[in-house]
Amino acid sequence: MKNYGQLPTKIGEFIVPGKELFFYQYLPIKLVGQVELTVEPRLHIPLQQLLGTIACDFVGVYGLDRYVASNIYLTAKRKLHTPEKTITRPGWHTDGFMTNDINYIWSDVLPTVFNNSNFNLTQDDQLSIEEMGLKQNQKTM
Repeated sequence: MKNYGQLPTKIGEFIVPGKELFFYQYLPIKLVGQVELTVEPRLHIPLQQLLGTIACDFVGVYGLDRYVASNIYLTAKRKLHTPEKTITRPGWHTDGFMTNDINYIWSDVLPTVFNNSNFNLTQDDQLSIEEMGLKQNQKTM
């Protein structure tokens, strides 16, 4: 069983075709009781292989019962990136902060950098952002 804070497991490499910019956040693609993923047509072709592999991995790790009993949300971004304009805010991030969410991450450029050092964060979202900034600065000094 994977736990929050563990380093990720690589499940594959994928080329997501197309160049269209998009930004979807917490788009429901499967609700409790459903088996099929439902993605709008413009995302179906570029994300079909990636989402199919994720669904298979989830069932393999957590079982079909948990898969059927889960809601699945998609956050997908393809944004313009320049040295002056980053894709996300600077500094460390955490996916699923204080949740039991299962996250799958894909990137073609600027992948997520994972920190597996031993540190604690305050369970307050505002304070933890400050702490992550301090920890990042200490790590890079």
